[in-house]
Amino acid sequence: MKKIFMIISAALLLAGAGLFMGCKEGDEITQVLAGPKNTWCNMPVSYTNSDGGKTAALYAYFYYTDTDVSSTSTSATALKSGITIPAGLTIVITAAPSTGTDGVSSIINGLTSSAYIIKTFPKNSETTADTGDESYTFKGSLEKWSAIYWAKDDLRKSDNKSTIPPSQLTNSGNGTALAWDSIKEQFSWKRLLANYLLSIL
Repeated sequence: MKKIFMIISAALLLAGAGLFMGCKEGDEITQVLAGPKNTWCNMPVSYTNSDGGKTAALYAYFYYTDTDVSSTSTSATALKSGITIPAGLTIVITAAPSTGTDGVSSIINGLTSSAYIIKTFPKNSETTADTGDESYTFKGSLEKWSAIYWAKDDLRKSDNKSTIPPSQLTNSGNGTALAWDSIKEQFSWKRLLANYLLSIL
């Protein structure tokens, strides 16, 4: 109950600080409660599909940025050439490193600890993530990211934060992005978020 109260309070304060105060104090509250920018925060996520309720251990990386980020370096830890992270909330999903593909391939075909799913929800506009017969709109605003960030202790652990992208996205990694058309019947961003929120209750 305490966690739920904290999440709701953070979300309301972020959304209402500027509205109700409309001044410097409101901006300061928002800055204190805001999730980190330009930082990859990662954690394990339990994902249950809708087909018989099969569950798999996935790994999620969350990244919020106010501006587009692309590779300007050839260093091993830089983003690969051709990968751009647009402004907003980007989520990268892989199979959990500790389990490899165990239990995952039967739910999301081709997902491994190197093959990944990536999606950016723009910060200034709602976007639709189509999954089979369902449609889900979500805006990747700082307020939404902050609510997600404060919902989980794991995201706030220093060991789970890095300014270096996940290895799958770097020059030294061998990651491959799964084509959305090949998995959209198997994976739902809406269900992932629902699993995430239900697991804090």
